[in-house]
Amino acid sequence: MRGPAFFAAFAVILSTAAVVLLVAPTTQAKEFRFVVEMRQTSFSPSFFRVEIGDNVTFVVYNNDSFDHTFELPDFAISSGRFVGPNPWTSPSFTPTQNGTFWFHCSVEGHASRRADGSWTGMAGTLQVGEPVGTPGPDLTPILVVGTIVLAVTIAGIVYATRRKPVEKK
Repeated sequence: MRGPAFFAAFAVILSTAAVVLLVAPTTQAKEFRFVVEMRQTSFSPSFFRVEIGDNVTFVVYNNDSFDHTFELPDFAISSGRFVGPNPWTSPSFTPTQNGTFWFHCSVEGHASRRADGSWTGMAGTLQVGEPVGTPGPDLTPILVVGTIVLAVTIAGIVYATRRKPVEKK
């Protein structure tokens, strides 16, 4: 016959497993296909956000009569020059690190690099993960549920160890 300590330990293990299953994030890589238009000296749209491990494809087309390029050097993407209207390129990659990454047109006078590494003019950003300084997820629900499970588990252990055994006749 199993005693109260066994049941208390079983309750701790079961409640811990329940909390882990309820609050553990489930992430799965997503497929992103972004269509980007180059016109005049701008990209439209010029901001994208993904997570590490997502599969990203940019479909970039030149809707202009000027030469343009699409450069995303942090992911070794360089389109070379192409003349519009409507030539396109379709580079794909999977980000492996968080951060803000700049893409730009390398044609003279279309974009300029700033001292801080950002770009002006015909440029845009790819945000991988949360931007620096962004608060993380609200952990309050996890802490509340965890505290309740812990309190119930401790109460169960105390009850099980202080309970007087029933006498058999």
